[in-house]
Amino acid sequence: MFDFKPLAEEYFEILFQWLQRPHVRAWWDSETDCAKFKIRHNMMIEDALVFPHIVFQNGVPIGYINYWFVEEDADFRSQFPANTVGTDQFIGVPSLIGKGIGSEFIRQFTDELLLKPNIGLVITDPDSRNLAAIRAYEKAGFTNSRLMNTSDGEIQLLEKRV
Repeated sequence: MFDFKPLAEEYFEILFQWLQRPHVRAWWDSETDCAKFKIRHNMMIEDALVFPHIVFQNGVPIGYINYWFVEEDADFRSQFPANTVGTDQFIGVPSLIGKGIGSEFIRQFTDELLLKPNIGLVITDPDSRNLAAIRAYEKAGFTNSRLMNTSDGEIQLLEKRV
């Protein structure tokens, strides 16, 4: 069982550190300047367009997960109903990779999202070359939908429904 706490300033330092690790940087773009990072993430929290969370296992922060409504994203808004959310996530602690933990927390988080009355579909969009992530999403209950070209490059779109 995992706990998901909304991102707050107290977690900025650890999130910034995770984003600098090679296993995360391979698939995530992020600032390398901590001050700029903090400004951007404060704006993210205030704007409420993305709902970022820190993932905890046994009280210890281990990763990051967020969700966002696709109607806010030009690449997706015309292709999905308004009750669709996208999700992005990663494990921040390298020693936990490859142990099924990512699939477990993704399953729990997305199952909880799908219980909300205003959410009917969850999508995720890893880089099509990120085979480990794609397998993790499939284990978490997502099904492959299609390859898609976006402003970030080719992605493998996966979907999860109630």
